[in-house]
Amino acid sequence: MDFDLSEDQRALQDEARRFLDEQCPTARVRAAMAADEGYDRDLWMAMVDQGWPATAVPEGLGGLGLGTVELAVLLEQTGAHVAPTPFLQEALALDALSRAAAAGAAEAGWLDPVLQGDSVAAIAWQPVRAERDGARWLLSGRSGPALYAPEADVVVVPGVDPDGGEHLFVVNARARHVTAEPAMDQTRSLGWVELEGTPSLHLGDAEAATAFADLGAVAHAAELLGAADRVLGMTVDYAKERVQFGRPIGSFQAVKHRCADMLVDVEGMRSVVYYAAWCLSADDPDRSDRRRRDGQDHAVLRRRSSGHGLGPPGARRHRVHLGARPAPVLEAGPARRGQLRRRHAPPDPPGRPCCGGSSAGTASFERRVTSR
Repeated sequence: MDFDLSEDQRALQDEARRFLDEQCPTARVRAAMAADEGYDRDLWMAMVDQGWPATAVPEGLGGLGLGTVELAVLLEQTGAHVAPTPFLQEALALDALSRAAAAGAAEAGWLDPVLQGDSVAAIAWQPVRAERDGARWLLSGRSGPALYAPEADVVVVPGVDPDGGEHLFVVNARARHVTAEPAMDQTRSLGWVELEGTPSLHLGDAEAATAFADLGAVAHAAELLGAADRVLGMTVDYAKERVQFGRPIGSFQAVKHRCADMLVDVEGMRSVVYYAAWCLSADDPDRSDRRRRDGQDHAVLRRRSSGHGLGPPGARRHRVHLGARPAPVLEAGPARRGQLRRRHAPPDPPGRPCCGGSSAGTASFERRVTSR
């Protein structure tokens, strides 16, 4: 069996890398960080013109009809280039909206505007309270940290009904109160969505919520993989250039071993990410288990992508710094290990809480994501 990318997928990878090499240099990323808009709209519209948001949308709904593997290929490149665009969030929102449209559920006409780049979508991963009011669903609660929430026109959010049932909803973000929050990763904006008896559109039940979380975990992992691979390359290059005691530091055994450890971890993550993407495309029964393993790899991504302290003095100004900073913010997504374990792992013994399950742990996590 051939586990490598196909010829078409490699061509897509090469073209995406070439496009972002030209359109998303470090200077442009830093300019987006200093701007007020929260993302680079010109770069995003160039990606829309290339058809990036339509990658995994069915052809019958105006998309390209490709699969999750192709989407992961593009996300790896946006992660490697730290592209300041809402591509990940748009791809996930489009998947949820297109699934709802294919199932005959109302999607309030959001599919085409998001697909064409006229509307920005955000994803709020923390479930809110959902209650039925006749034919309507009303949502209440505060979302977790949501990327691009301050700029969003529409927000896709999971909800839990009074009986514990899981659902997936979409709300009009422009009619809601959104609080912007300074984030560690300044290449993308972060915010909180306040919901209080907010009318919403019902996109699906537990099956839709699970499919949404599965794709979300793979997408976040793919973008982090790209960031880790780019940081690994920069770290190795720096180890070849930096001279200490008359020799490049890469010639020292301790440094070589650390770089080798990073390579093993990154290649291992690459295998897991693309196998998980294939599982989703093929509707494999192991897809949720692969999503859980993706979440477990996030901790490795954060530890290894830092280069074990090999970065140059003043690393905040170095390109490697841009590659490492998105990791804590992307961990706010569906691949957070505590959330995955609660969904997929056996229950904990009495008196022993699941990891990340306490309110104190959640507060600590949110402080880490939003602190500079």
